[in-house]
Amino acid sequence: MSDLRGIAALCFQFAKESVPFVLSEEGPLKEVAMLIRNDQVWVHELQFNFSPPSLEPKIACMVAITEHSQTCATITKIVTSPEYRGIGCARRLVRQVCKYFLNSGK
Repeated sequence: MSDLRGIAALCFQFAKESVPFVLSEEGPLKEVAMLIRNDQVWVHELQFNFSPPSLEPKIACMVAITEHSQTCATITKIVTSPEYRGIGCARRLVRQVCKYFLNSGK
């Protein structure tokens, strides 16, 4: 739940860029809380070691999975924060999510 606001900001970004999705600024908070409780959201965090070093990693990308069974998982949302686009965050995150489901039998 510590990532709630960061993930909600990405969900709001997704809705702004994906017609016909329409969300109020508060809507993603409810959606993300449910996704977190149900273990249906994954994030890719980046930590930068600039001077002074960043104390907290930044959520660069998120993936939401809303349906899954023992033989099928559906990725329903992939969004990368505009400032981290083009550096492979979504590709790395989707790869890790797929590996998790392939290896876990979930």
